[in-house]
Amino acid sequence: MKQFFQNLTAFTKRERRGAYVFLLILLALVIFNRNIPNLYEHQPWFLNEDSTQINQWIKSLKPKELKLKAFDPNNVDIQKLIQMGLPASVCSNWAKYLDAGGKFYSKSDVKRLYGMSDSIFYKLESYLIIKERETKNVANTSVFTDKDYTDFDPNKYNYKQLRQSGLSESVANNIINYREKSSGYLKKSDLKKLYAISDELYEELKPHIIINTEPESIVYLDSVELNSTTFEELVDLGINKRFAKSLLGYRNVLG
Repeated sequence: MKQFFQNLTAFTKRERRGAYVFLLILLALVIFNRNIPNLYEHQPWFLNEDSTQINQWIKSLKPKELKLKAFDPNNVDIQKLIQMGLPASVCSNWAKYLDAGGKFYSKSDVKRLYGMSDSIFYKLESYLIIKERETKNVANTSVFTDKDYTDFDPNKYNYKQLRQSGLSESVANNIINYREKSSGYLKKSDLKKLYAISDELYEELKPHIIINTEPESIVYLDSVELNSTTFEELVDLGINKRFAKSLLGYRNVLG
């Protein structure tokens, strides 16, 4: 060994450095080899078959089972939905929809509820009970008799007038929100774009929807003094509120 270290002086600096590294690796292997049996002396808790912790962890990974029974989706509160085991977000959206005056006319309407996944709906579907509305045939046309509506103009009626026409709170709000964010309703079928109006409800409302498309109802802007008119005056002329705001904003930019 002494001779070995004496011979190191004959090596170059690079060769000596390599020899030192080799000795360190050799020493580490010897130490590691002696301590390998100690690594397996105590089995970790997660490898213990009798561990209660691992069993609880496995149970937590299992999906929560739904406790379902037949119910009317239009007559249920958030507490009952939670007791069934439905996700909190679905329960909340369900309750908000009913509180806003919404109604499920068919099982497929429940599937359209925000947050409702296909897997949850398929489990719910067979438990949903929706009472069929009484109908009567008038001139071979099926007319629903559970509610009476009066004629209304979705482009002009305010919230109070829409409610007086028999529309629910959610439908009235939807009609106004869509009207203010778009160019209004050009034809009756435009109301089918609203989330709150299902195909069945649209058929009920269709005979009462008034869309004024007569030429005399058109507003000609060249007869309006745009440099001095106010927002209220533009709205009174039948101009969409959003367009009126844009028009006045552009006027202010031009000075």
